[in-house]
Amino acid sequence: MIVGRAADIPFQYVLFKKGYALGALVRVGLMKPSEIGNAALTTGPGILGLGPIPTLLLGMYTVSSLRHAYWVTVTNTMYFSASGAGFVSFYNSLMNTANTLLTAYTTSHLAQVVSNVTYADSFGGWAASLGWQQWVGLGLFTSGIAIEMLSEESRKAFKKDPKNKGRIDDTGLFGIVRHPNYLGYSLWRAGATLATGSVPAAFVTLLLQVGQFASSIPHLSSHMASKYGQQWKDYEDRVQYKVIPGVY
Repeated sequence: MIVGRAADIPFQYVLFKKGYALGALVRVGLMKPSEIGNAALTTGPGILGLGPIPTLLLGMYTVSSLRHAYWVTVTNTMYFSASGAGFVSFYNSLMNTANTLLTAYTTSHLAQVVSNVTYADSFGGWAASLGWQQWVGLGLFTSGIAIEMLSEESRKAFKKDPKNKGRIDDTGLFGIVRHPNYLGYSLWRAGATLATGSVPAAFVTLLLQVGQFASSIPHLSSHMASKYGQQWKDYEDRVQYKVIPGVY
């Protein structure tokens, strides 16, 4: 798990830095060769030799990778198979690669109409070069990571207390929705996609994540019902929303 998630960071960096992401877009006909020269916001003299938006995305990739490493070594208390680790690593790398390609596309087209670009050679210059999509995306990413970690850490603490043996955790965020960790993951995934500059892609990502979790929740609910019986049914009655408060 740790190796798989960590390997994604240099992979995404090379896609940005070496221009492989831009080249892939040209090969599939989404960009013209002449547009590569206008990609002033994709590469530059800034941090790590990347433009402001790729720098932000690479930071998000790094934080999410560290978050998964922390989960598998500290938070998780159950057996996690090698196949499960492989799937998590592959899926997140796939999503990050999609975001890298989106970033290459959106920033190269943005660079054609932006003059006097401020490169990310300082924090002030980096911040000034970001648009509202990047700031809102960063907010969603940060809040999503916080919700995911807080819910799982609080559940671990709840289960660790001998007084709660055999009880369902209905405290904290689990008293608002039944799967707050799913909400957190969906938010930070959508936030990372919004940071690429594409609002439609961010919306699709959010729907994709919620849809994936919606397909797995019935199986989890069936397991919980068989394990906890009436206690689980009472919990479902008290906490009616599964992932998004007031919506789903």
